[in-house]
Amino acid sequence: MKVFQILIVEDNPDQRELLNVAFRRYRKAKFEPDFAGSGAECLKKCEQREYDAIILDYKLPDRSGLEVMAQLKDRGVDAPVLIVTGQGDEKVAVEAMKNGAADYVVKEHNYLRSFPQVVESIIERHRLHQRLREQEEFIQNIVEKANDFIFSLDAELRFQFVNPQVRRLGFSPEEIQGLPLQELLASSISEEDLRALTEDPDGRNFVFDFRSKDGQVHNMIVSFRRISEKGNQPHAILGIAKDVTEILKLHRLIQESKKKLQTVFDSITDYIMVLDRDKTIQMANRKVATLMNTTPDRVIGRKCYEAYMAGRVCENCAAERTWQTKRQELVEISHGGRVYQIRTFPMFNLEGEMEFVIEYARDVTEQKNIERKLIQSEKLATIGLLASGVAHELRNPLNIIETARYYIEDLLRGKDEDIQAKLNIIKRNVQRASNIINNLLEFSRHSTKDREKIDVNVIIDKTLSLIEKDLQSQNIQVEKHYSDIPPVYLGLDSLKQVFLNIIINAVQAMPEGGTLSIRTGVKGDEWIEVKFTDTGHGIPREHLKDIFTPFFTTKELGKGTGLGMYVSHSIIRREGGEILVESEVGKGTTFTVLLPRDGEHGN
Repeated sequence: MKVFQILIVEDNPDQRELLNVAFRRYRKAKFEPDFAGSGAECLKKCEQREYDAIILDYKLPDRSGLEVMAQLKDRGVDAPVLIVTGQGDEKVAVEAMKNGAADYVVKEHNYLRSFPQVVESIIERHRLHQRLREQEEFIQNIVEKANDFIFSLDAELRFQFVNPQVRRLGFSPEEIQGLPLQELLASSISEEDLRALTEDPDGRNFVFDFRSKDGQVHNMIVSFRRISEKGNQPHAILGIAKDVTEILKLHRLIQESKKKLQTVFDSITDYIMVLDRDKTIQMANRKVATLMNTTPDRVIGRKCYEAYMAGRVCENCAAERTWQTKRQELVEISHGGRVYQIRTFPMFNLEGEMEFVIEYARDVTEQKNIERKLIQSEKLATIGLLASGVAHELRNPLNIIETARYYIEDLLRGKDEDIQAKLNIIKRNVQRASNIINNLLEFSRHSTKDREKIDVNVIIDKTLSLIEKDLQSQNIQVEKHYSDIPPVYLGLDSLKQVFLNIIINAVQAMPEGGTLSIRTGVKGDEWIEVKFTDTGHGIPREHLKDIFTPFFTTKELGKGTGLGMYVSHSIIRREGGEILVESEVGKGTTFTVLLPRDGEHGN
């Protein structure tokens, strides 16, 4: 049940009691009356608390009810006032209503029977007006402070109302009122077309170019709504315009940038994709579309492994590893007789969070085939260069074996100790020949793994053992400075070939002898570093730029193919590393091999 707080201002005690009884008997609402006997007491009570309604007797001991009502109004009292009088004077009623009374009641016979209902009615009516006023103020506040340009148009498409945001165009609201909408538009449009847009039944948004007072053009998105007719007033049109000039400029810049980026993408002959966390393609170049036998627009939304693996997820996914490590990753995959080298890079947003992965893939099938042939060719050339040394190494054991055999036959009936000594000699030299042959076989044997765990220091030692006799015969001292380094995961055959090529070059650069210094260590967080430094004749400055060029050589005819350093450089670059060379004529040369530290990602 509704409860109303009311103040009854009545100096007659009997009349106050009658009013109190009438309110108590009322069943539709509960009234909690408070009483005042004079105008002064009324004003004092209204300062202390708020009432839902004030019932004022027209005649009070100290002043009239109208005077009290005027004073209440001056003091900001918002409660509705009901004037009650014993005189049925129509002039008093008109004056009371004119001065703001909510209603006027004459103390006639049985007037108390309907009096509570009258009071409830004026309270409800006052509350309704109060809510409407608050709502109007709220709407007006929104319109006045809105960031958008809000206006209304009459039937002639002239401005009726304009909010202060029109000042952004350099106009005051007063300047715009009454002007046709067309006068603010920068582009010409017929009144018929404009009227059709403003009365669009779907309430769509339209782009209009408004011209500011200083002649600048503002792009605005405008929506129109028809305001219903009221009484005899003609219909009006409400317009809301948002200035999107800067947004459109930014949008154009983004579109141009995107178009340029796509052009660059499409001009690259390798495969480039931008992937989300689910490996879904968000952006790709035309080469990817060609690989997937579709058009570029149909690539977006598909999975990256549909391009290389025909729908089968890669076992060693570089993109997945980049999501985990947030750094560059490299893998090689084989599918359908093709070999792809895939590099992935993290892409971060403005908050520094990883949002996408860039996948760069290259078909290296032909390169692999060429390198394999070059490596085999270089191995054959290297074995040819080592053939004389191998023959020399084998000749002495064979001569000793032959001599021992001669003595055994000649002294078969001699002392057992002598026979045993010759047999020991045979055994010792046969073992020596066996070791040399084993080293050659190990070097020539092809590894079955593309990548495997390699101890760099051990591989260097095994490579040195192959040409140990050449080093001794040419009076070359080898100084080893090995560090405790982690293993690398690379192709074993390839790495053996690279080290052998560099060491042979160093030996050939020191025909009168010298020192070969080999130093291993760690460089930063990314690299294993191997330095080969010789004290040979050095390389002229003009030749340094051609060191890794195929078929370039300064050696005599028959002593080199010019492919050794080219193959070595290609192998190390393919593995994600680098070969650097420094040289000074007369002082020697240093080859630095940088191998990637990615042991935890080995196959």
